[in-house]
Amino acid sequence: MEVAATIESTVQEGYTSWAAVAGYFDGDGSVIIDVRAYTIHWVIAYSDNWHGQIEQIREFLIRHGVKVQKVRKVGFGGWICEVKAIASLTIAAKEMLQSGGIFKKKRELRLLLDYYSDRVSGTEVLEGFNSEVLLGVRVGKIRRTEMPYTHSEGLTRARQASNSEQKTLDGVESRQLVDEYLSNTVTGKSLAEKYGVSEATVSRLLKRSGIDTKTRAKGTATGRLD
Repeated sequence: MEVAATIESTVQEGYTSWAAVAGYFDGDGSVIIDVRAYTIHWVIAYSDNWHGQIEQIREFLIRHGVKVQKVRKVGFGGWICEVKAIASLTIAAKEMLQSGGIFKKKRELRLLLDYYSDRVSGTEVLEGFNSEVLLGVRVGKIRRTEMPYTHSEGLTRARQASNSEQKTLDGVESRQLVDEYLSNTVTGKSLAEKYGVSEATVSRLLKRSGIDTKTRAKGTATGRLD
């Protein structure tokens, strides 16, 4: 009965300060990065083998304006809750750093804030994480990806790429592109940039027009022009 009462009391008390949450995170939390084509997606995760522990972390975060995912089970007997929204990532990172409870993961949280404030590029973030791995502060792989864009620049690049993938050319534009390709040494990449489409679209168009890209010779068309 005394043990049960102690557990119940602990659950009811919960967390009352960012310093306590930060200290817990420094030991059992994680800064997770997902390197995409033009941007880096960040996650702050809190994990433990006891569901009640993580639930209390989650309730504290919610009370302080942080949008956090529901606690979910991971692996064998583990529980985790994650912060994914940019505004909430910023709040959590700032508060934990300012609380004085962070030591081990201080650099990772600062990189998060600098990245979303456009003070560092994706490449600089990756270099920072690689350094942490080499120093033994963080466990993980060395990432070789080059990403010379800040967060805002990466978003702009991603939108441009998406628009290029979706754009199609009319018959006149398609014929002009094919004629340009056949008449000089212009590359498919430069044509893609000129016409505002993806390189894959240029490649498909040339193939459908019966172009052998190795010899720049026109054979029998395999389909109609886009």
